[in-house]
Amino acid sequence: MDWVAVSPHSITDFSGPPTLLSAYIAVYSKAVFYAFAFLLSWCFFFWILKLCGWVPKTRGTWALKSFLLLHHMIVGPLALYGLWEDPAVQHLFSCFGCNEAASRMLRDPNFAPLAARA
Repeated sequence: MDWVAVSPHSITDFSGPPTLLSAYIAVYSKAVFYAFAFLLSWCFFFWILKLCGWVPKTRGTWALKSFLLLHHMIVGPLALYGLWEDPAVQHLFSCFGCNEAASRMLRDPNFAPLAARA
């Protein structure tokens, strides 16, 4: 799977001076999309619970729990797929106790793991 094509932003572009401010700008400019998606999903679940007549005192908590369940249902399988797609992890699970598989987990001579790049 091409993780760069799936991402709504560039996961490899960290251009700019190597300062803390430029790191914050690079990270938080990408996090705005995810924060907006979270708020939109939470409001959707809150609205659904309001239509069902849920108790107002706990409606927000259950909307958050519903969103977290949705989040883990989407991200969990994607993380497992991305992890299994990594050749170093595949080699590690195909050869239990091999020294060369363990050394590939520390440093792969061919390239950085796909999970790390994602």
